[in-house]
Amino acid sequence: MINYSWVISQLDTAPQEGNLNDVVKTVHWRYKAVDGDYQAETYSSFACGEPSPNDFTAYPDLTEQDVIGWLESGLDIDSMKESLANQIEALKNPPIVVKPLPWSENTEA
Repeated sequence: MINYSWVISQLDTAPQEGNLNDVVKTVHWRYKAVDGDYQAETYSSFACGEPSPNDFTAYPDLTEQDVIGWLESGLDIDSMKESLANQIEALKNPPIVVKPLPWSENTEA
């Protein structure tokens, strides 16, 4: 079974935008998949939309779950999970394997 998790690396903010302070503009993130001893991850950034003054959370009050909610509503999570699952499957069952040359006495690759 594959376990997925988020890692938020950084939040880029605009010091002021209209009457709002410390407005998050970009979220830098990693999405990790772990299946036993095998793991894969993807890293990217997410550009946040324009903030709504009526629904704005001050920077010090943001939680990791708030930011993950933005990512999950703005990214194709199913596609990311499929890609990471394929990477893990390729680690478990490599499609290409380097073998020693058959005429070589050295049995290590």
